Amino acid sequence: MSYYHTLGIPTEATPEEIRLAYRRLVLMTHPDRTKDTAAHQRFLAINEAYETLSQPTLRAAYDAKLRRPHPPVAEHHTVPHPDPALRRRGFRRARPAPRAPLPPLHIRYAAEFKRALPQFRKAAKLSLLGVLLVVVDFNRNVRLPNETIQEFTYVARRSRSGGGSSYFLVYTQNTDFRTDATTDLEVGDQLSIDQTPWFGKVKAVKVHSGKMRGYRFQIADFSIIWVLSGAVAASGLLLLGTQFRPDYAFNIGFTNIVLSIILLLYMLFV
Repeated sequence: MSYYHTLGIPTEATPEEIRLAYRRLVLMTHPDRTKDTAAHQRFLAINEAYETLSQPTLRAAYDAKLRRPHPPVAEHHTVPHPDPALRRRGFRRARPAPRAPLPPLHIRYAAEFKRALPQFRKAAKLSLLGVLLVVVDFNRNVRLPNETIQEFTYVARRSRSGGGSSYFLVYTQNTDFRTDATTDLEVGDQLSIDQTPWFGKVKAVKVHSGKMRGYRFQIADFSIIWVLSGAVAASGLLLLGTQFRPDYAFNIGFTNIVLSIILLLYMLFV
């Protein structure tokens, strides 16, 4: 069956006729519109035909291939039976029938992508729920009013270019946070700490004793969390709310999962 027959158009069809036929057939056979497995196979064949006929160069090569005469079909032959006794009695072994050719690679990939999409859509829904939890968590606040500095850890990072950065990890009895290495805090200083209720991300610290008494400082703006949350939400909504070709949808779903994992790791360990 030729691509023209698949789309139900004549071989001299115009590009506009090809496009209209493709849109009509896709609406009838799209997996989201029908549960008929035969229609799903036809949907893949329609996409394959359109990808060739919609591009002038590929269409010209395909038309030239259609015009070439087909080679004659080889006759079915037999070969002598390997057993000498049976060979003497006239038994012959039939040649094995040729295997059916595998479908084109992009058709096989499209089928695999389509099978994976329901799982990606479930993951996208979970990722949107995770982003909602992050947004709600960072818009709430829990105050730890009587924290005492227990310990400091000095961290220095060096880059290959010779630069670097350094900071203190400050530990209290209930939480920990990062502060600039020039901050003049000491073990035993009394603090009140504002942090998120679920993930325990420290937002701000106020010092009640020691050299920095009365000083209040922000720990971080957490901009990386908002960037990651926005990217996760955008990819999840795009996958759930827009119809794409299976390979495009697969790429969006894969990106959504990777970004969700990065966001989760950042929230739990950074």
